[in-house]
Amino acid sequence: MTASLSSKELAGILYRRYEILEALYPDREYTMTELSNKTGIDLGNLSKQINGSKNVVGLLELELPSGEALIDVREEERERGRPLKYVKLTEAGRKIISPIIEASRPKKEKPRKNVKFGKRYVDELLSVLDPLKSKHVNSRAVKSEKFRRRVAKLFRDYCAVPRYGLCEHEEVLRTFKRMVDEPEEFTAGVDREVADSFYSALDYALRWMLERGDPYSKVKETWKKIDGVDDFIDYVYYRIRDHLKGKSLDENLRLKFLGLLKTIYTHEQIDRQEEIINLALDLCSDEDVKIESPIYERIRELINRVLDSPNEDFKWKVYERLCERANSEKEEERKKYEPIVIEFFEGLMETLYGRPGEAAIQI
Repeated sequence: MTASLSSKELAGILYRRYEILEALYPDREYTMTELSNKTGIDLGNLSKQINGSKNVVGLLELELPSGEALIDVREEERERGRPLKYVKLTEAGRKIISPIIEASRPKKEKPRKNVKFGKRYVDELLSVLDPLKSKHVNSRAVKSEKFRRRVAKLFRDYCAVPRYGLCEHEEVLRTFKRMVDEPEEFTAGVDREVADSFYSALDYALRWMLERGDPYSKVKETWKKIDGVDDFIDYVYYRIRDHLKGKSLDENLRLKFLGLLKTIYTHEQIDRQEEIINLALDLCSDEDVKIESPIYERIRELINRVLDSPNEDFKWKVYERLCERANSEKEEERKKYEPIVIEFFEGLMETLYGRPGEAAIQI
C-alpha cells in the first residue's frame, strides 16, 4: 500500500475513479472484464486504475485514514490459466464511498399520475418527421428546425426508458419498421439531426428490449398486430443483416446499421453473436471497405467485442478466422486484417493472463 494520503489527495483519487467505485458500490463483485463492460473503461486503463503504474496510484494501493484497504480481491481457481480474481469494496471502503455516491444520485421523484405516453403526445413526437401532419402544436413552432431537432431528442430519450411505454404504441413500432425497411426513403425527407435521433432512439430501445423482460412482452403484443409474429427484435436484426449484405446503403446509413448490430451483438446469445461476427468478417473483406474508412473502424470495434466474451472457445474460433483472412492471397484483404489480428491476439492474451510486466488483476 502507499503511504497515507492527505484528505485532499485521497478525495482527488476517489473523484477520478468515481465510475469504478460507483459500479462496485455498495457490495457488487466483478472480474476485470465484467467491470470493464460495466464502466465502459477499456481493460488497459482499468488495470492501471486498479493496480497502479509508475505514474498512477491504483485503488489497490490506497490506504484509508483508518489504515484499512479501499478494495479487496478474491481468487477463484479455474481449469486453464491463472485463477479468476474478483474485485469488491471493503467494509471500510463502502463507508467512505457511501456519502459521495448517495450525494451524487438524483433524488427520487414522486410518482406521477400519468407515467405512460398518451396517443396525442406520441403523435406530436412523431410529427417532427412530417410537420405538415401536426395537429396539436402551432404550425410555426413545428416548422422550426430547432424545435424539430429538440423534439426528436426528447423522443430518443423517452424511448430509452421502458416505463414510459412509447414503444408499446403501434405508430412508434411502425416508424421503427420503416427505418429498417426503407432507410434511404426514411432519411431522404428528414433533417439529418432528426434522423440521427430517431436511429439512436431505436438503439436505446433495443438495449432494454434485448433483456426480454416484461416491458418487451408488451412490445411483442403490439408488434404481432403489425407483422403477425411477435418478435420485433428478430425482425429488426434480419432487416439490418440483409441491408448490410446488400451493400446498397450509403456510408452514413451503414454506420448507423453497424451501430445497431453492435448493440444486438452485445446483448444476444452466443449463436447469434457468432452469426454477427461472421457477417462483420464478410463486410470487412468487401473490396468497397477501405482500411482508412469509418466503416472499417466500426467493423473493427465490433470484432473486438468478442474479447469481452466469457466463452474462451468462441474467442479462439474468431481468432482462427482472423488468421485465415490475414493470410489471404489478396493483398488488400491481408492489409485490412493484419492490424485486426494483432490487436485481437494481444487482447486475447491480456484477457487470459494480464499485461506482461504488470501486476494486473487476472480476469
